[in-house]
Amino acid sequence: MLDEGSLKVLALRYPGVCIDCGHPLDPGTKAYWDESTGSVMCIVCPTSVADPFSLLGTETIARGTAGRSAGAEFQRRLRRSLTPATIAWRKGQEGEVALGELLDRRRTVERDIEVLHDRKVPGSKANIDHIVIAPSAVYVVNAKKWTGKIEVKNPILGTDRLIVGGRDRTRQVESSAEEGRVVEEALEPDVPVRAAVCFVEGEWAGLWRSSWVNGTLVASPRGLLRRLGKAGPIGTGGRDMIARQLAEAFPEA
Repeated sequence: MLDEGSLKVLALRYPGVCIDCGHPLDPGTKAYWDESTGSVMCIVCPTSVADPFSLLGTETIARGTAGRSAGAEFQRRLRRSLTPATIAWRKGQEGEVALGELLDRRRTVERDIEVLHDRKVPGSKANIDHIVIAPSAVYVVNAKKWTGKIEVKNPILGTDRLIVGGRDRTRQVESSAEEGRVVEEALEPDVPVRAAVCFVEGEWAGLWRSSWVNGTLVASPRGLLRRLGKAGPIGTGGRDMIARQLAEAFPEA
């Protein structure tokens, strides 16, 4: 068992074996090292295997509450006046809560993801709706409760565009991509990070419920959950480790 308080990331001087997946680690490989026990673990495991759901003990991860800061802002604005902008905050909260419930159910039933909700971005007024640590990647997810037809334009020439209800919403994708870059900077370079926008409502054009817009995933809840179920390099212990690291880097909002 790794002791979170004594963990370091370093380049190994001697060969070792990951206690999460059993993969051999050559000298020079960057890995987590527990200075109290001498144990080592991959930063991102090359294979995912069944193992205990936490290698770091029973201390609870501060996962946060979906939609809490949006709900607080709605109540603050409502005390002054009921405007379209105020209602938009309420819809934002509802979207975050709806997606948060699906993600929490996935975490507790399938046990193949870790989830953090409603996180502050240090040095910014922005917040991140959801961070999902899945086997394939860390997904930085922006939840939206928008109505209207959802269309993704992928022209042969030019940049991709996201159209919702007849309006160009590509800027929302760009904002989500920036949040993904912020999370990526907080992790080791080996950890894959993907930005995503998830529409909990809306009418999708065509059969597909997920697509890519300039490198950002745009999906329905079902499309997002399908992506989260894909196999990948992040084992159970790695997901636990990354969740704790990100919970510290991005506090609850």
